Amino acid sequence: MAARLRFKNGVPFSFKLISAIIVLNFIVEFSLLLSLSKFASRFPIGSATYAILRGKNIYFVHPWLGRYLTTGAWVQFVLLAVLILVLVLNRSQLEKD
Repeated sequence: MAARLRFKNGVPFSFKLISAIIVLNFIVEFSLLLSLSKFASRFPIGSATYAILRGKNIYFVHPWLGRYLTTGAWVQFVLLAVLILVLVLNRSQLEKD
Protein backbone atom coordinates (compact mmCIF):
# COMPACT_ATOMS: atom_id res chain seq x y z
CA MET A 1 0.00 0.00 0.00
CA ALA A 2 1.32 3.44 -0.90
CA ALA A 3 2.24 5.82 1.89
CA ARG A 4 0.24 9.02 2.08
CA LEU A 5 2.11 12.28 2.38
CA ARG A 6 0.94 15.41 4.15
CA PHE A 7 2.44 18.77 5.04
CA LYS A 8 3.59 19.22 8.65
CA ASN A 9 2.37 22.80 9.08
CA GLY A 10 -0.62 22.67 6.76
CA VAL A 11 -0.77 23.04 3.01
CA PRO A 12 1.24 26.04 1.71
CA PHE A 13 -0.76 28.90 0.22
CA SER A 14 1.07 28.63 -3.12
CA PHE A 15 0.04 24.97 -3.43
CA LYS A 16 -3.60 25.84 -2.71
CA LEU A 17 -3.53 28.77 -5.14
CA ILE A 18 -2.03 26.82 -8.04
CA SER A 19 -4.41 23.91 -7.41
CA ALA A 20 -7.38 26.29 -7.50
CA ILE A 21 -6.14 27.88 -10.74
CA ILE A 22 -5.75 24.44 -12.35
CA VAL A 23 -9.32 23.46 -11.43
CA LEU A 24 -10.74 26.84 -12.50
CA ASN A 25 -8.88 26.76 -15.83
CA PHE A 26 -10.16 23.24 -16.54
CA ILE A 27 -13.78 24.16 -15.73
CA VAL A 28 -13.72 27.35 -17.81
CA GLU A 29 -12.04 25.75 -20.82
CA PHE A 30 -14.25 22.65 -20.74
CA SER A 31 -17.47 24.67 -20.45
CA LEU A 32 -16.41 27.00 -23.26
CA LEU A 33 -15.62 24.08 -25.55
CA LEU A 34 -18.95 22.43 -24.74
CA SER A 35 -20.93 25.59 -25.43
CA LEU A 36 -18.92 26.70 -28.46
CA SER A 37 -21.73 25.89 -30.89
CA LYS A 38 -24.15 28.08 -28.91
CA PHE A 39 -22.19 31.34 -28.87
CA ALA A 40 -19.69 31.13 -31.74
CA SER A 41 -20.47 32.20 -35.28
CA ARG A 42 -20.25 29.85 -38.23
CA PHE A 43 -19.03 32.73 -40.41
CA PRO A 44 -16.39 35.39 -39.71
CA ILE A 45 -18.39 38.40 -38.55
CA GLY A 46 -16.82 41.62 -37.27
CA SER A 47 -14.03 40.92 -34.85
CA ALA A 48 -14.81 37.18 -34.60
CA THR A 49 -12.11 36.07 -37.02
CA TYR A 50 -10.29 33.27 -35.18
CA ALA A 51 -11.27 29.90 -36.65
CA ILE A 52 -11.67 26.85 -34.41
CA LEU A 53 -12.29 23.44 -35.95
CA ARG A 54 -14.62 21.31 -33.85
CA GLY A 55 -15.67 18.05 -35.44
CA LYS A 56 -16.82 18.84 -38.96
CA ASN A 57 -17.74 22.44 -38.15
CA ILE A 58 -15.66 25.58 -38.17
CA TYR A 59 -16.55 28.21 -35.58
CA PHE A 60 -15.29 31.79 -35.45
CA VAL A 61 -14.59 33.51 -32.16
CA HIS A 62 -12.71 36.58 -30.98
CA PRO A 63 -8.93 36.18 -31.30
CA TRP A 64 -8.24 36.35 -27.54
CA LEU A 65 -10.78 33.61 -26.87
CA GLY A 66 -9.44 31.48 -29.72
CA ARG A 67 -5.90 31.75 -28.40
CA TYR A 68 -7.12 30.76 -24.92
CA LEU A 69 -9.01 27.74 -26.25
CA THR A 70 -6.09 26.51 -28.35
CA THR A 71 -3.46 26.96 -25.63
CA GLY A 72 -5.59 26.05 -22.61
CA ALA A 73 -4.50 22.42 -22.52
CA TRP A 74 -0.84 23.40 -22.60
CA VAL A 75 -1.47 25.85 -19.78
CA GLN A 76 -2.78 22.95 -17.70
CA PHE A 77 0.50 21.06 -18.15
CA VAL A 78 2.55 24.15 -17.30
CA LEU A 79 0.49 24.73 -14.15
CA LEU A 80 0.91 21.07 -13.21
CA ALA A 81 4.69 21.41 -13.61
CA VAL A 82 4.64 24.52 -11.39
CA LEU A 83 2.59 22.60 -8.81
CA ILE A 84 5.16 19.79 -8.82
CA LEU A 85 7.92 22.39 -8.47
CA VAL A 86 6.19 23.86 -5.41
CA LEU A 87 5.88 20.35 -4.01
CA VAL A 88 9.58 19.69 -4.55
CA LEU A 89 10.58 23.04 -3.03
CA ASN A 90 8.50 22.26 0.08
CA ARG A 91 9.57 18.64 0.38
CA SER A 92 11.16 19.32 3.78
CA GLN A 93 7.67 19.98 5.13
CA LEU A 94 6.31 16.62 3.93
CA GLU A 95 5.82 13.70 6.28
CA LYS A 96 4.32 10.25 5.93
CA ASP A 97 0.84 9.88 7.32
